[in-house]
Amino acid sequence: MEETLETLSSFESEYSKEQSTTISTSYTEDEEISSGETEKGRSRSVCRPVLTLILIALVCGLTGVLFTQINNLQNLSKIETENTEMRRMLNLNISTTNYIMLLSAENTRLKLLLQNALLEKTQLQVENDELKKFLESTQKSYELAIEVTNGLHLVLNQSLHIIATAAEESKRWRLQFNNKQQTSKNQRSILFSDKLSFLWRLCSNDTLQCSHCMSGWVEYRSRCFVLPQETKRWEDARRKCLNMGADLAVPLNAQDHAFLTFMTFQFAQNNPQQNLSSVWIGLQEMDEEGVYIWVNGNTTHRDDIHWRNNTMASGNKNGTGQDCVAIVPPSSMRQDNRLKSWDDIVCSEKQHYMCETTALILS
Repeated sequence: MEETLETLSSFESEYSKEQSTTISTSYTEDEEISSGETEKGRSRSVCRPVLTLILIALVCGLTGVLFTQINNLQNLSKIETENTEMRRMLNLNISTTNYIMLLSAENTRLKLLLQNALLEKTQLQVENDELKKFLESTQKSYELAIEVTNGLHLVLNQSLHIIATAAEESKRWRLQFNNKQQTSKNQRSILFSDKLSFLWRLCSNDTLQCSHCMSGWVEYRSRCFVLPQETKRWEDARRKCLNMGADLAVPLNAQDHAFLTFMTFQFAQNNPQQNLSSVWIGLQEMDEEGVYIWVNGNTTHRDDIHWRNNTMASGNKNGTGQDCVAIVPPSSMRQDNRLKSWDDIVCSEKQHYMCETTALILS
């Protein structure tokens, strides 16, 4: 466009110069004609119309050329405008293509992000389901633990109450037992005093016929023994003996052991309907494995000659709890049967039991 304007400006400048030259020439010719009128009168009147025609022809030609240039300039301007519009449209198309490409790339990226988001959502849903299941399982475990804990608290409270009650009863029994022992000692001191020494003339030192026991009890060497027909666990059996002012039987020597074995043998023979298998005595190893303690505080070991069997009791697969000792009644009273009759049995089994207490010397 700028080149076209420059061309038009140069053309107009040239045209102006040419017209100015033509006019100046015409004026010069007129002056020459005017000055030569005196010399050429007739030629003056002939040349003027010709020059006028020539001038008109030149003006018309220049005008045509000018219009042609103007039309060319307009055409060039239109072409330049169209070129500019085409360039703008081309740039616009290029920009649109780039924008479409950018939109396509952005759309692809958004699709990938959406796919990743959907995948993460699926994974989060799976994790959420697993967490829900874990939470439900944890809640059930917690509720079960609370229930078990409450049950344990209840059992513990009951056990503490039972222990407290048993301790009070044991304390009372021990007090009664000590009182009875003290009474027995007082009675013995009276009997063994010089003032009552004449009474021993009426009593046998072996049989102690001058002393007596409660009804149903058997007297032997200043002690009374009884073998009830009921069966109990070892601890319950001892508690029952203590309630009667006695304790589980303790053989102090071989003679005592033979006597207690004979009592179990005689009871089995006289009471076949009882199906007597063994009889609890006051010996246990609940405090220390292998160390057997009598209820009077004395101890004995596994190598004692009176053991009949001190291995795992039948029916007890894990070998625990065989901490209490009983006398197994022999099939006969041979010498070897009377010496070996002890057996360690699970303390929770119900067996017959034998109680003993000090014989009353004075009636």
